[in-house]
Amino acid sequence: MMMRNESRILSPSEWEILYANLNPYYQIVCEAALFSGLRPVELRRYAEHPRWRVGSHIYLPFIPGCQIQRVVPLSNEGRYAIEVFDITVCACGYRERSNIHQALGRAVVKADKGFDGKGINESMFRETWLAWLSACHPKQFDKIRLSMAAEPCAYMHLTFPDEDIPKMVKYTYGW
Repeated sequence: MMMRNESRILSPSEWEILYANLNPYYQIVCEAALFSGLRPVELRRYAEHPRWRVGSHIYLPFIPGCQIQRVVPLSNEGRYAIEVFDITVCACGYRERSNIHQALGRAVVKADKGFDGKGINESMFRETWLAWLSACHPKQFDKIRLSMAAEPCAYMHLTFPDEDIPKMVKYTYGW
């Protein structure tokens, strides 16, 4: 199990198990969180302002003391996830953070596949996405750093099993 900042970095297989055990609403939210790489608070803000997405990018505006301005490119999976998020969650409203935490906990229990619950939280999606981007696009560190407002070098030491790499490439394709 890989961890960073008290958040688990999921393998593609772990993501698929977790996803399969979420209810449909939280599947949509978690898919958008993972494949956009937005921080939890940024995803909540985006739900209130879906017009921030233009095509295959999310343009996050500067909010003093809260959010830096940046352009977040979306992979093919990310574009689809955000489109579904826009249609369902943005239209209906984003549920409380505690509800998402509880839904993740229920999915871990329901999965019963060796998940211990350690590091399972909203922030794990961003940590996972950064790790996958760093593993699949090692020559694009500047793009990762600027678009994600994070330091991809922190993810360089992480190694994924060979069987995970093709799935990660599929998920990050088009980014």
